[in-house]
Amino acid sequence: MLVLQSAVNGILGYIGLFFVTRFIGATAYGYLAFGMGFAGTLFFMNDLGFSQAHIRNISSGGASFREANETFLAIKLLLGGIFVIVVISALLIWTDILHKGFQNPVEFDVILALIPYYFFQNMLGFSNAFYTARLHSARMSFPGLVEATFRNSTFIIIGALAHFHVISVGEALGGLILSIIYSVSYTLYFTVSYLIGRPWNIGRPRLTLLRSYMAFALPLAVSSSLSTVNGNIDKVIVQFFWHADAQVPSMHRRGS
Repeated sequence: MLVLQSAVNGILGYIGLFFVTRFIGATAYGYLAFGMGFAGTLFFMNDLGFSQAHIRNISSGGASFREANETFLAIKLLLGGIFVIVVISALLIWTDILHKGFQNPVEFDVILALIPYYFFQNMLGFSNAFYTARLHSARMSFPGLVEATFRNSTFIIIGALAHFHVISVGEALGGLILSIIYSVSYTLYFTVSYLIGRPWNIGRPRLTLLRSYMAFALPLAVSSSLSTVNGNIDKVIVQFFWHADAQVPSMHRRGS
């Protein structure tokens, strides 16, 4: 199943990317890439080593599945909520306090539209860590296959409609549409992943187990955070370096 997922994801990914860059525009894809870089740089708190702690606990039988799942779910919800607050705060500080902007005003909206994508990517750590620990490779692979098929099929359809002039998609609107598709696809990804793992028997998290997770995870937090930041910050630095006199976000233009 893992091989099938990789093969389908790769083939559909290349086809979807071709339709996006050829018929919607490379600039639209660039807006998406910048939005992912900006939000992805702030995604350093998505795991902090807690997934490894969860896998270790389940594999070793340190606590019951119910206790482990409810504690880890609470951790992922907390980290996801912190991420949402950090991204929105960073945007407001950048635009309202520092009075800075972006290369194109739509990038502000693209970043906002990508928040669900990163939130549910964070939440996928809950189900995927459990499937990894229990060696349920099919359950872990199938939702990713559904997500990739939906996302790339949507890219292909929109690209084809734009090519045959059924719809008109400009570069700015195209970037926003792509970001929304990513968020919808990862919402679907997490929903399918959660549903096929039922029943989870979720209850109240245990404080003692949370302390155990923290003791194991925190030494790994720095390395995992640095890896996330290093993989995304280059896109942000490049754009802000070459476009120092960026425009203000679209929400401010609408309010002026």
